Amino acid sequence: MRAAWCRGATLIRWAYDHVHLDNLNKGFCVMAHSEGGCFGAGALTYYGAYQYVDFFLGSTTPVCGDFHKGCTCTSGCSNTI
Repeated sequence: MRAAWCRGATLIRWAYDHVHLDNLNKGFCVMAHSEGGCFGAGALTYYGAYQYVDFFLGSTTPVCGDFHKGCTCTSGCSNTI
């Protein structure tokens, strides 16, 4: 699944670079529906989109993440989404 999320991450980054024009004075929001929400969640979790996406809304998104990433932590870990 993680390899497939790369497509969503690539599309989000392309939109940020070419449509949003990397303008830090404007917000950048992502909305996805159904399985598309998994692509957005994967982009935020594994591909660093949290660094430039200001808001993410996944509507009727199925469970698609690794719950252990948010629920388990050893000393010194940090999960930023």
